[in-house]
Amino acid sequence: MFMCNFNSGDPTRPSFFEMMAQQQMMPTFKPALKYVFSVLSQRHPVFNWFVKRSDEIFNGTLLVIEQHYLNHYDASFAENFYGMKRMRAQDPNTIATAEMLEKSQKMQRYDKLLSLLLLVVVPYLKHKLDKLYKRYSNPLNSLGFIAVSEGPPDIDFSQDRNTSETNANTTNTQRFLALKKLLPVFKTIFLKVWPWLNALYEGSFFAYQLLYLYDGTQYYTPFYHLQKITMRRLTVSDIEEQRMARETRRLQRIMSIRNLPAAGALRLLMQGVNLFLDYSRYIFPAMIFFFKFIEWWYSENRITQPPLPIPPPPIPPQTKIMLPTDKTLCPLCSRTRNNPAMSSSGYVFCYPCIFNYVSLYQRCPVTFIPTTQQQIRKIYEAR
Repeated sequence: MFMCNFNSGDPTRPSFFEMMAQQQMMPTFKPALKYVFSVLSQRHPVFNWFVKRSDEIFNGTLLVIEQHYLNHYDASFAENFYGMKRMRAQDPNTIATAEMLEKSQKMQRYDKLLSLLLLVVVPYLKHKLDKLYKRYSNPLNSLGFIAVSEGPPDIDFSQDRNTSETNANTTNTQRFLALKKLLPVFKTIFLKVWPWLNALYEGSFFAYQLLYLYDGTQYYTPFYHLQKITMRRLTVSDIEEQRMARETRRLQRIMSIRNLPAAGALRLLMQGVNLFLDYSRYIFPAMIFFFKFIEWWYSENRITQPPLPIPPPPIPPQTKIMLPTDKTLCPLCSRTRNNPAMSSSGYVFCYPCIFNYVSLYQRCPVTFIPTTQQQIRKIYEAR
């Protein structure tokens, strides 16, 4: 942990690991949300729609949450969770009073809108483009194993249609066919260009994070640099100011519905909304932990499988001949073995006896195991 931050000693500058933790926090919510919908869809098929639209549902919810935190806390949800806030970067050579400097560093409406765009919309578009590239670059796609919905729109050329509608449908079909001819060209260009754009995107993030670790820049990502936004830790005065602003917002919301009909029910609803928005920084991590615990609890690896029962010993083979008590006698002729030979089952006979028997029945006379003449082995005794 001694490499947590190579900075110039600024106590308000977040460390590299704090920035990395807040950056990786929000993506962990998406698998948890999709897992919940997947479990619910197993019992209620109506939730299959939510599973297919989990990306849109997650980003729509994220858009609302991030907008709330940017408007009231000057930080994203994850940044506020780790006790940070966004501030506009200032030229160190600028001469200004403390009050003017504090006012100029505060985020404006344009900064919040651009932050919301870079926090939600840009990652969503990149995720969709990654999925599209993965789909188009799949070798099965070129073999026709992946269904692609293509084809002109359905057109009704019945006589009930008037001439203008028919002409409009024909024009739409011609446009569709023209676009369909250009689709392979766009697809080829996309497959060649997107890997380079993706590498440039990821490489720029890696370079900025490496420079931030060694105090080479004050911007953790290129998005911060684009906005001229820096991150700072919350001070005691910042936390107290946010608490007072939160109480003021609650009071204003309650006062706004005081004279409305059913004010009591609306007040309870407003209190619930206030609690959800103001304490979502504690609710969402608790939900992630709960869903991960449920996933672990029902996982197959956690459940110890009962030991398999010990199989019973094999049943001794039923024989058609009586084995002699004297092990030097041949089981077929009941005489002392002459020129001994062994069958594939391991029993020893006289060679002429076992050879003739196997030639007739193709099996061992004791165990009835299928045997051929080539499987008979002679046994030689040392004298």
